[in-house]
Amino acid sequence: EIWPTLKKISVDYAVMEGAAEAGLVATVPGDFGWTDVGDFHTLGDVLETDSDGNVLVGDDKADVVLSDVRDCVIVPQSGRLVAALGLRDVIIVDTPDAVLVCPRDRAQDVKKIVDELKDRSDSRI
Repeated sequence: EIWPTLKKISVDYAVMEGAAEAGLVATVPGDFGWTDVGDFHTLGDVLETDSDGNVLVGDDKADVVLSDVRDCVIVPQSGRLVAALGLRDVIIVDTPDAVLVCPRDRAQDVKKIVDELKDRSDSRI
């Protein structure tokens, strides 16, 4: 109930800017890699892949059958079988209430689908 009423603002603005202005933030130099995991495409870049470059996210990996599938990100969370054939660079997210399939290079555009569902007043969003 509360979530939809919250102001849409990123953590760096909501928390860090105020904390920095109050003198509560310090920086320490470091030499380490950093990846902003903000979508499923990037998640596929940082997680371990199988021999075909696929990333299976979660504990339902037994529910996935892949044939001639390469460089995909598969997130099986519904308990249903997820079967894919002949795909390249695709994201498949299977949850109990929805299925998302899109090219990996369009992962940032998922927001367009969410906005469309909101415009329709779809209760699933």
